[in-house]
Amino acid sequence: MRRGLLLVVPAAAVLLGACAEPPKAPAARGGITAVELTSFEVRDDQVDRFEHCPPAGEIGQDWVPPIPEWHPPAASASAAVPESAVDASGGDVAQAPSGDTLDESTPVSLAELTDEAANQTRDHFRSCYHHGLLFDPTQDGHVAVVLRVDRAGKVASVETWGACDLAPEALVCMKDEAKHVHLRPPQGGSATVTIPAVFTSGAEKAGSTKDAYAASAYVAIEAMRPRLHNCEQTAKYAHTGVFASALFTIDINAKGKGEHVAVDQWKGGHELLGCAAEVLRDAPFTPPPGGRGKVIVPVVFNPRPGTR
Repeated sequence: MRRGLLLVVPAAAVLLGACAEPPKAPAARGGITAVELTSFEVRDDQVDRFEHCPPAGEIGQDWVPPIPEWHPPAASASAAVPESAVDASGGDVAQAPSGDTLDESTPVSLAELTDEAANQTRDHFRSCYHHGLLFDPTQDGHVAVVLRVDRAGKVASVETWGACDLAPEALVCMKDEAKHVHLRPPQGGSATVTIPAVFTSGAEKAGSTKDAYAASAYVAIEAMRPRLHNCEQTAKYAHTGVFASALFTIDINAKGKGEHVAVDQWKGGHELLGCAAEVLRDAPFTPPPGGRGKVIVPVVFNPRPGTR
C-alpha cells in the first residue's frame, strides 16, 4: 500500500492516498446520486476510450462531448485555389461541369460533406471493426470519428471521440482510413465533419434517471481530455513518468460543480495523478438529480500492452 498526500486546490481538496479495497458506490439515499464509470484510458496516441460504454440514458442523449473548435493553418498562395479547379497549364478550369458530374471546385455544406465522408468510410470502418475482433472478440461499442477538413477538401487531421467498448487497434485503423478521405471544398474555408460509427447489438432504449446521470458523467469526463493530455505533457517534460493509474472519486454539489476529489489505489507518478484530479474536479457535470452527486471513475494513463 502507498500513503499519499493531501493536495489543496482552490475551493476543493484533492486527496491522494490508498485503499486496500475499492470504495463501493453508495446507494442513492440521503439526496446523493452515486455512479461508478468504467475505466477511462488516456493514451499518448490520442486514441482515448472508455473500456465499456455508458448505460442507456434518455432517448437521444448525447454520447459525444462538445468537439473543440479547430482553425486550419493560414493558406499559402498555392493552396488558395483547390487543385481540382486548376488545369494542367496552371489556369483555372473554364468549362462548367456536366449535369451528371460533381463540381469539385464548388464549396458545399457541412451536411453534404458528412454524407460524402460517411459513404467513403462505411466499408473501411466495418473492416476495422472486424480487425478489432481479433484483439477483443467481445467488443460492442461506438466511436465518433472527427475529420478536420481544410479549404481544399483534404483531411488535415483526424480525432476520435466518444469511444467505448472498441479495441484500440480498431480505433487506430479507423483513424488511418479517415485520413485518406478526400472531399469537396467546404463552405467557409474549413469544416469539422463528425462520422458516428456504432457497432452495438442492442436497440436504443430509455434508461432510468440514474442511468441518464451516469451517461452524462461519461461525457463530462471525456470533455476534459485536452487538459488531461496537458497533464501528461507536463509530466513528460518533467521526466516524472507518463504511466499512471488511480481510482478517482469526485463529490459534486447541487449545481454540478466538483468539490472534493479522492485519489485511491494509485500507481505511477503522483504529480500526474494530482494534476488529473484537479482537472476532473472541473469537469462540466450536470446537476445531480438527488441534490448531490458522487462520480467514481478509474483513469489509466498510457495502459501497457496486455493490461486491458
